[in-house]
Amino acid sequence: MKRALFYLRLAKEIHYDTYLHSCRVAMLAYKIGKTIELNSHELEQLFLAALLHDIGKTKVGGRILDKPGKLESEEWREIRNHPLYGVELLSHDHQLMSNDVIEGVYAHHEFFNGEGYPRGLKEEDIIVYARMIAIADALDAMTTKRVYRTHQLSFEDAVQEVLRCKETQFDPYICQKITGLIQDEGFETSLLKMRKLCPLQNMN
Repeated sequence: MKRALFYLRLAKEIHYDTYLHSCRVAMLAYKIGKTIELNSHELEQLFLAALLHDIGKTKVGGRILDKPGKLESEEWREIRNHPLYGVELLSHDHQLMSNDVIEGVYAHHEFFNGEGYPRGLKEEDIIVYARMIAIADALDAMTTKRVYRTHQLSFEDAVQEVLRCKETQFDPYICQKITGLIQDEGFETSLLKMRKLCPLQNMN
């Protein structure tokens, strides 16, 4: 966990929005993991992978990440390289980062139908942590303002959008499980609190 915090500090220093996004995605992914009844070790691995899923964006840089307009093809290719950049960073700590955490970072943009990136993996070939992170990542993206999009969805509408993409982008089993989050009356309130305060943002 200490090494994860080191990388999180790096993200905080280089691109603050990526840092906050990573905190929120980790909390969402953890909630999803509990919903599908992962054990404590699996939850820890999921949480670490989710915290670090976008660490490769520290090598992309703010000029591209904060660009308000349409990305050029070369810029888009650089964005799509961030999972690989993340693996390159974390592989230096291979003895401290498990293969599952590194693979979760590498595969979080793979699609259930095989049309994602960077390797075009599909279905069970995508590690389950990455399948959960993909959903948490999408939920956070849709429910927060972005530099390229000011409109944001309610959590319920975002879940419905995820369900619309089950079997294509997302694992249908996990999608069905997250429908229970909509019925959790306290969850959207806690989600709003997550928007205001990342529990790790006071770290030195």
